[in-house]
Amino acid sequence: MKKMFLLMIPCLFITRLAWASAGQAIQQQRQMQEMAIQKAIAEQQIQQQIAAQQQIAAQQQIVVQEHIALQTQPRPSPTGEEYIVSLKDVFKSLETSSKAWALMIDRDPKILVVTEYIDYFKDNRINIRKPAEYYVDLIDMMAEQDPVMLTNPFKNVFQLVSILEYDFDNGQDKDKMIMNLLGREGYLQNKKRLGLP
Repeated sequence: MKKMFLLMIPCLFITRLAWASAGQAIQQQRQMQEMAIQKAIAEQQIQQQIAAQQQIAAQQQIVVQEHIALQTQPRPSPTGEEYIVSLKDVFKSLETSSKAWALMIDRDPKILVVTEYIDYFKDNRINIRKPAEYYVDLIDMMAEQDPVMLTNPFKNVFQLVSILEYDFDNGQDKDKMIMNLLGREGYLQNKKRLGLP
């Protein structure tokens, strides 16, 4: 009887350990499920916020497009000649929105605009080495893929594009600047776009 009792003690101990482990496993599983639910809720809220922001941006874009269309439409002058928008008017418009960029048909005024902004950043001790022509093509391509970017002031658009090109030399770590702008996934996609390791 004594031997049997001694054999039962380890069995009871093992059974208690098994129950404790099972209880911990169930508790961990519940915690993981709760974390997954919270994560899903947070992601859903983020998606809703993004959708709301995109809707607001689209509405603003329509208003801005209508405003710019009215501002840049050729108007007859008192002499009967067509009204031509001056570069001064274009630069003024670009301070608040880049919509005028899409309305510029000729390449030369765009090159002049980018050159002016390269000089602006240079005056602020920020070097941009790639030529204006390169940025004209790149901004045209990006604006075609994402017209909403042109709702921003051109200075911001140009700064963002030059940062993404690793060409915004303000003394800061270029990788960190891009990661701060795009997050880790966007950073990796940008490196892939540029063919960088």
